[in-house]
Amino acid sequence: MLVTALGGFNQFGVQDGKIVPDFLTTEYMDALKLLKKMYDEKLINQDFGAIKGTKLHENINEGKAGMYITSIDDIANKHADLYKLNPNAKMDFVLGLSGPKGVKLPANAGYSGVFMFPKSSVKTEADLKQILNFFEKTLEPDVLKLFAFGVEGVHYKVENGNPVFTNQQLWTDQVDTLGQLRLAPSDLTWPTETDVMKKVKKLYKEQTPNAVPNATEPYLSPTRAERGAELDKIINDARVHFIMGQLDEAGFKKATDEWKTKGGDKIIAEYTEAYTKAQAK
Repeated sequence: MLVTALGGFNQFGVQDGKIVPDFLTTEYMDALKLLKKMYDEKLINQDFGAIKGTKLHENINEGKAGMYITSIDDIANKHADLYKLNPNAKMDFVLGLSGPKGVKLPANAGYSGVFMFPKSSVKTEADLKQILNFFEKTLEPDVLKLFAFGVEGVHYKVENGNPVFTNQQLWTDQVDTLGQLRLAPSDLTWPTETDVMKKVKKLYKEQTPNAVPNATEPYLSPTRAERGAELDKIINDARVHFIMGQLDEAGFKKATDEWKTKGGDKIIAEYTEAYTKAQAK
């Protein structure tokens, strides 16, 4: 997030016609230096490298931390324990930070999972179009409402214009899992949602023009698919060690050189080839 706020890439970007990872850019090093300064001034948890997953939320909920970087919708569903411990607790969030190029933030992939249609099951173009038509219809307001709340009079009733569940268990048994078959815009809101979640979705829409996409989303790198986790660890470890003062700029560059020789150069070449072909169409 800090890299994009400083005007850099979201994981990967285009530089001189090539697809390049963010950690090979000046903006990435600027972000590392800022984080190291914050670490040295004890503004960052001194054990931040070991705090992951639910521990992030627990530290907030237990009053051990006051801020963290995450998906903004976490504010609506990860902090019930905070309000149990402190009913008067207040939380808020920002989406995007202002830097040299204005407000910039990393865009997400734009999808959550994929639907695949094997030729062994979908044998003709007409069959495929019929399936795609189903997904098109799931975006219609009445169908969106059906997938979200079920059938009026069976799963919910309307009070003051708002859908209110009348049988939560029946909805769970009959409707909830159907959500896996629907498409839904990220800024779609319902009257029953909390004010916080409405604000989350409002900001999704407002900040879309400031979102920086990952340039590799449309492309495939076989090397990254095969060795990405191993190579990511090299950079992730180097980043943590730099922020903690255990590695200097020369040491971080050594890590990026290792990333390149162990497959990173091939990843750059594969992504760049795919990008170049796409631009030529």
